Amino acid sequence: MKKLPLCLTAVICVSLLNLACTDEAAECHKLAANNQNSEAIPFCEKACNLNDGEGCFYLGLFYRYSGATQDAARLKRLMNLTDNYSGATQDVAQDVAQKLSAATYYEKACNLNYALGCLELGLLYEVGNGVRQDYQMAKTYHEKACDLNYGTGCFVLARLYERGHVLKNSQTAKGYAKEYYGKACYLGNKYGCDDYQKLDKKGY
Repeated sequence: MKKLPLCLTAVICVSLLNLACTDEAAECHKLAANNQNSEAIPFCEKACNLNDGEGCFYLGLFYRYSGATQDAARLKRLMNLTDNYSGATQDVAQDVAQKLSAATYYEKACNLNYALGCLELGLLYEVGNGVRQDYQMAKTYHEKACDLNYGTGCFVLARLYERGHVLKNSQTAKGYAKEYYGKACYLGNKYGCDDYQKLDKKGY
């Protein structure tokens, strides 16, 4: 199984500082931090089933980035969620199922108020990866990440406004963008600070 991108591994390592109270969650986090993804999956599934948002988030990462292997019953169930792939090859169907799994686990993590789950699900909707592209849905999830005081969530929300993806009125959109860049900056996101200053100099 492929290793997670370095930046995501760093996220996992930082997350170890906030271990959940279950043995399953602790084992999930430990194995994930060591890139032992196959071994981590059953523990993360148990943690997620116990409503550990971080465990659900890791499962989303595994299925999106690592090509996590699923059992045959789950693969069939996920394939049945869309008719578009009913005649697809096994490889294509597996890829689709993995993307659906990522979105499903990110959504559960977000519903459990785990901000990174909201952010990643918003990014899936932004680009249409495993879900249909929908900027309004992306806005919804980025907004929740921001409301949970995650600076990167505020930054990507501001970017949606600045690029005109969620509002037709460019003047108003830039105003919202500046507001969210400001909050991102306040929460420690350097890029939010930079983009806030750029819009401020332009008079927004």
